[in-house]
Amino acid sequence: DHLATACRRLGLPPVLVAAHHTGAAIAVALAARHPQLVSGLVLHGVPLYDADERSERAAQPMGQYRLCDQAYEILAAHDVSLSGA
Repeated sequence: DHLATACRRLGLPPVLVAAHHTGAAIAVALAARHPQLVSGLVLHGVPLYDADERSERAAQPMGQYRLCDQAYEILAAHDVSLSGA
């Protein structure tokens, strides 16, 4: 939901998301949970997990997933904070 929050706070129109592997899984989740924010998907190497693997991964703390420094710089330049999102 951090990605959805960033899109909303930046005032973006529906976006075309291109992503690879874990990013592709995140893009699919974004499109499924917030379809009004996504105009399309370009996916490569989407990891396929069975229900048990998805549950196990969902139970892991999200702290292991971090935006790259450049993404934080872009968000900061637009005065976007993800804290509390």
